[in-house]
Amino acid sequence: SGVAPLFVACLLLALGAMKAGRAWLRHRIPPGTAAATGAWRVVLAIALIPVVWRAGVSMSPAFEPRVAYAICFAALAAFGIGLLPRVAWVVFLGLLTWLGWPSVNDHDLNLPIKTLWLMSLVPWGDGWSVDAWLRRRRGLPLPERAPQWYGLAQWLPMLMLGTAYVAAAFAKLDETGLRWITDGAVRYFIVIDGADAPT
Repeated sequence: SGVAPLFVACLLLALGAMKAGRAWLRHRIPPGTAAATGAWRVVLAIALIPVVWRAGVSMSPAFEPRVAYAICFAALAAFGIGLLPRVAWVVFLGLLTWLGWPSVNDHDLNLPIKTLWLMSLVPWGDGWSVDAWLRRRRGLPLPERAPQWYGLAQWLPMLMLGTAYVAAAFAKLDETGLRWITDGAVRYFIVIDGADAPT
């Protein structure tokens, strides 16, 4: 089950490399707009602030926490305002991945990290961004993209969430089968993880 998200990433790359695969994907990814993707970028950046604050930076004692906070929040702020958003996103994710490396086997961390890495494919800077504002000021047109490129921002998290549920289902069936449900493990699992729910 741990390689399921990696399989999905390879499948997407393979489909994107073939003309028929791109056509197949285009019909399945919902269309989006640059403005909606820009709004989603702002919301995503704001939502990630407590993640960095509470969890991300405390995971690796090898790095000076103040420096890690400064770099993470600077990259996140640049991403949020749309200043070289894809570069800022990759810098932020690279640092967050490095900080979380000791817990990389924890699926509560590694699946979201993989999802966020896949979201670096999204053209974040075309709407509600400093980059778009600078292009307009210089009289340059915004790049023309298929609406599905913007739809990736909403489609990829849902795809990875579905992949996680499929992987979890296969893992439960593989390990214990129906006993996982009939012996009460489901109830105890929810009770044990209940304390972690706010995080």
